[in-house]
Amino acid sequence: MTQTQINGQVISVTVYDSIRVDGLGTDHVNQVENINSSKREYKWRKCLLRRVEVYWIEEHLKTLLHRKVLIELGLEKRFDLVQRPFSHVREESLKKSGEPLPEGTRVIDFFNQMGEGRTLLILGEPGSGKTTTLVKLAQSLIARIEKDPTLPIPVVFDLSLWANKRETIAKWLVEVLFDEYGITDKSICEKWIKEEQLILLLDGLDEVKAEHRNNCLLALNQFIQSHGMTEIVVCCRIQEYQAISNYLKLQDAICIKTLTAEQIYEYLEQFGEQLVALKTLLQQDIELLEFAKSPLILSVMSLVYQGCLLEDLPQPASLRENFHQKLFDAYIEKMFERRRSSSQQYKKSQAKYWLAWLASKMVEESQTKFVIEGIKPEWLNFRQYVLYGISTSLITGFSRLPVALFITGLFFGMIMLSLDNHDYLKQNIHHFVKIYLATALILSILFEYFTLRDIKFIETLQWSWINVKEHIKWLLQLLFNSEHTRLKSYTTGCLNIFIFGPIIFPLWVLIIVFGIPTSSIIIPEPEKEKIVPNQSVWKSLKNSIIGVLIGVLIGGLIVEAFYWWIYFITPAFDPEFDFNFYNLKIVQTIKYLFIGLSGLIGWVSYGGRTCIQHFYLRLILTLKGYTPWNYARFLKYAQ
Repeated sequence: MTQTQINGQVISVTVYDSIRVDGLGTDHVNQVENINSSKREYKWRKCLLRRVEVYWIEEHLKTLLHRKVLIELGLEKRFDLVQRPFSHVREESLKKSGEPLPEGTRVIDFFNQMGEGRTLLILGEPGSGKTTTLVKLAQSLIARIEKDPTLPIPVVFDLSLWANKRETIAKWLVEVLFDEYGITDKSICEKWIKEEQLILLLDGLDEVKAEHRNNCLLALNQFIQSHGMTEIVVCCRIQEYQAISNYLKLQDAICIKTLTAEQIYEYLEQFGEQLVALKTLLQQDIELLEFAKSPLILSVMSLVYQGCLLEDLPQPASLRENFHQKLFDAYIEKMFERRRSSSQQYKKSQAKYWLAWLASKMVEESQTKFVIEGIKPEWLNFRQYVLYGISTSLITGFSRLPVALFITGLFFGMIMLSLDNHDYLKQNIHHFVKIYLATALILSILFEYFTLRDIKFIETLQWSWINVKEHIKWLLQLLFNSEHTRLKSYTTGCLNIFIFGPIIFPLWVLIIVFGIPTSSIIIPEPEKEKIVPNQSVWKSLKNSIIGVLIGVLIGGLIVEAFYWWIYFITPAFDPEFDFNFYNLKIVQTIKYLFIGLSGLIGWVSYGGRTCIQHFYLRLILTLKGYTPWNYARFLKYAQ
């Protein structure tokens, strides 16, 4: 007996391995199913809540430049920048737009005053702390759930990811919950969205590519209209938002104000003598003080000029010209100075180039976080991509060989329809087999090359009966079509299957016996939290070794079926058919080839393909000078 909390009530649930339902009505059975379903959903809620805390609150606040000092920024009303209901009859309230909120008002305070079904837009200048404000809001909302677990869960979504697929917001939210947060039960994700059990904290509207930004806004408006009780908060830079031709249909909007001079001086005073010179410089130059009103710029200035004397600081006149460029150049120099004591040294120019190249690719992909496994083949230029595709396909293309052999075998079998001369077949069988195998090999490599997809790591193996049914359904359709053609050839008295039967029959066994485990066990797993660098690569490699063992085992079974076909099945169809032309050495060669091939297919299918793709991609990027070979060590150095 276990206890769980559902809808605020503590209930006891007894779980049995099996129960008799004789005498029980459907209502009682449904009651048990509903309890189990609610218990499963409750576990997923706890899981999602914890992942929001880890991914956003703990990790984001940890990466703040000066995390020990969080300044409470001022807020002002800007509801003139949203499509509020009945705005045409509320002209008087629009006049109040731009008024500051009372000093000390936090976003959570303003959010709580808005009531049920609240929707809010948070605007601000670059570096004003919009994401930090959103994360702190999530932190406050999560604290409420500890007191009342039935409240909606605040979940942070990165809107920059929407541009990758550009689908409806409801569908995109489900995909993010599955892919990013690892909620693998999509039915529960869909239920949460449909029943409006989440508070959507949408960050980075300005990070959506400019050409897709307006469409993203329209998709948001459509979602808002169809999910009227879902509470939503959207963050965006004010300039990028005002450049969009439409406004969001939200209840209210606030803008994060820049720092005041008093806040800046109070912030610097907390560091004592270390930042006295910077404080003096800002007091002497109003223009530099304006720059420092951005929390990001103030943090960078504090890091760069920490411990400097006033005479060591650059002259205000020279500093004002190209201020941001000079400031961040100085910041980079400061970071390199800190790492000179490191045992692993990189050339400054090389490290800057690697980081700049990575940053450019992340901007192109609208990414805000990077993992080594996230490197994509699309980051290569055309010539590099062709080289990557060819080198990868030469190895992984063997996994397509069974299907290629089967298709090619049917084609060659059709050719045999016109050849009734057994003597001619006996004399030229070796040539036919060589041409047949070479054609199938080329076909498999070409098929692999032209079906190259994104690299999908196989971190977890799990069984799915749904995939088994789909695979068997596909096989039956293919078998029916091919057997229909084959029966026609039998009625004409031709030997379509007897010549290449010893190869085609084992291939059917290979496709059926090996295909079902592969399609049923290999299920794409969502991206989990990366604890160590290259975690997905090592897990995929481990699973590929399991695939080799499965493949070799199945290969041995196929060999037995191979001999069984040659010595028992074919003579039953044609007792006069002479097998002497089958050289024993060829039969033995085919035997070991099938075992090796099935092992290779197992390795490729269970993770080897992704490892090969990732290896060649990393190799090309390193040889071209875009990345270091040991990326994990370099990123740790640059952190």
